[in-house]
Amino acid sequence: HKLDEFIKYTYSLKLLEYLACGKPVVTTSTPETKEFSDVIYIAKDYADFSKKIDSALKNDTIELQKQRIEQVKKQDWDLKINQMMKYIDLKISKL
Repeated sequence: HKLDEFIKYTYSLKLLEYLACGKPVVTTSTPETKEFSDVIYIAKDYADFSKKIDSALKNDTIELQKQRIEQVKKQDWDLKINQMMKYIDLKISKL
C-alpha cells in the first residue's frame, strides 16, 4: 500500500494480534511498523515483499516466535500508562 495521510495515523491491531500469536509478519513500511522492525519483516517493494515472505517462512524459529510475543507484551496499557506518568512526573519536577 502507499503511505498516505490516512495510513500515517492508523495503528493496526492485526499486527499486534499476529505478533501475539508468534507469527512471522511481512509488511510494508508505516510509522507503526518501524517500532517492531526487530521482530517483523518490512518490505521496500513488490519484489522485496516476495523475498521477505520466503525468509519469514524459512527462518522462523521457536526463539523468534517468543521474541514476537515478548514484543507485544510491551504494548500493555498498564505499562504505557506507567511510561506516560514517569514522563509527566519528570517534566513536572523540572518546573
